[in-house]
Formats: sequence, structure tokens, C-alpha cells
Amino acid sequence: MPGEAATAQPVQTVQASSCGGNIVTTPAQWSPGVGSCSIFGSKGRKVTFRWNVYGNQNTAFNVRGFDSKGKAYWHKCGTGGGTCVVPWGNVAAGVKVRGWTPGGAATIRFTY
Repeated sequence: MPGEAATAQPVQTVQASSCGGNIVTTPAQWSPGVGSCSIFGSKGRKVTFRWNVYGNQNTAFNVRGFDSKGKAYWHKCGTGGGTCVVPWGNVAAGVKVRGWTPGGAATIRFTY
């Protein structure tokens, strides 16, 4: 109506993460990988990683996280794919991941 101000409605969009990567794993040793984006941490921050395994579903996935004092450690995400919440702490760093499969080869695709 003329003379009345329009009220803007909030618009919500859902976007797929543009940060992530791939690892090809083997049984010989942990296969390293890196993410496509760095993360700026903060006190108490946690980052959610989503990952899928293509091949042997017993394939394991680890993400390097940081404790509250900024010390790096490998966070075990389990096997077969899923969601993994990793403490990040007050650290700005690139994402490092690793995967291992007990037999054959597999590919891990991850996003965050």
C-alpha cells in the first residue's frame, strides 16, 4: 500500500561447503592430505567435517585438531564415513587430514 514501508523478510540459503579435499588411501601407511581452505580458530571453536569413503568401508579418517592451548593432535573420526566434530582452539592453520585402509585402496572425500 502507498505510504507503508515494506518489511524485508530474511532470506536463508543453504550452500554446500566449498572447502574440502580428497585422499587416496592404501594399507602401506597413513596417506596424508590437506584441505583447500585454512581455518581461523577461536577459544572453544569446533569444526564439523563431513566425509565419505569410496571403496573399503573399513577405511579410517583422522583430522589434525588443536586443543585449548594450541597444541596439535590427530582427532580420530572413525571408519566408513560420516560427520566428525574437531576442536580447533585459538589457532589459524591449514587443514591436515590422513586416511588408512586395511586392504586394497579407497578414496576419502571430505568437506568442512
